[in-house]
Amino acid sequence: MVDKKTILILGLVLLSLGGIIFILFSLFSKPEEVIFNEEEEVNVIQEINDELFKIRNILENDIALFNKNPEVLNIVEKLKELGSRNIVSNIDSKNQLYCFALTNDGKSFCVDNNFIGDIDVFYCNKDNASCAMSTIEEEIEEIEEIEEIEEIEEIEEVMFVLKEEALIKDTEILIYEKRDGGVIVIIDDEEFGPYSEADLVYNEAEWGVLMSYNQKWYVNINGKARGPYLKKPVMEFYEDNLGFSFEKDNKYYVILMDQVYGPYDDLLEFDINEK
Repeated sequence: MVDKKTILILGLVLLSLGGIIFILFSLFSKPEEVIFNEEEEVNVIQEINDELFKIRNILENDIALFNKNPEVLNIVEKLKELGSRNIVSNIDSKNQLYCFALTNDGKSFCVDNNFIGDIDVFYCNKDNASCAMSTIEEEIEEIEEIEEIEEIEEIEEVMFVLKEEALIKDTEILIYEKRDGGVIVIIDDEEFGPYSEADLVYNEAEWGVLMSYNQKWYVNINGKARGPYLKKPVMEFYEDNLGFSFEKDNKYYVILMDQVYGPYDDLLEFDINEK
């Protein structure tokens, strides 16, 4: 029969062993890792740029009715849902100038006549309808750049390869491929892109550019942009007029001379003579 003294000694031994095991487990167990979801931040930036692209489309199509367009309110609400703050805009429809800017998680984003995307500091406000404000320092830098224009042109020749160029009436269109990937579209000295793909269709009177941006497609015909489309549209001439067809919800549509035709189960159903 075990006496009380023996039981007490066994209890102390077991307690000591438990303490040793706890200490060893604490020393060798790995602390819980905190994972920073960098991909989520990248997705938010892409979504913001997508919404800014929509803003630019609306402004380019009808700047005068921008503030009355219900789609603008939907875009602003979506930007707020993404955590955007300090949303400001300046629309000068008389001079066809505009800017739309916001901040999100310490980053600044802006879109104007010449720029779209993230920017270090934006100056879009009621007195300045652009993302950036010209300063004396910037003017001095411009002079220095002009003095070094030959060197800059040499660098650009290395970075860009001219893929296609066309002159349609008074509109000049240049499409450049970047050596490190991407395509730049220049329409009358105004630069757009970079896009992952860009195709040009034209005749003597009309032109159209089909562009891919963030896995979505946009169409610009004679300066009027439409999109986005999830599947690649088809641009073609219907007799003498340039139009395009696209697929949505397993149905086909044709846009020709600002008119939408469809839906069709098959594009063969569309007859230009029955417009």
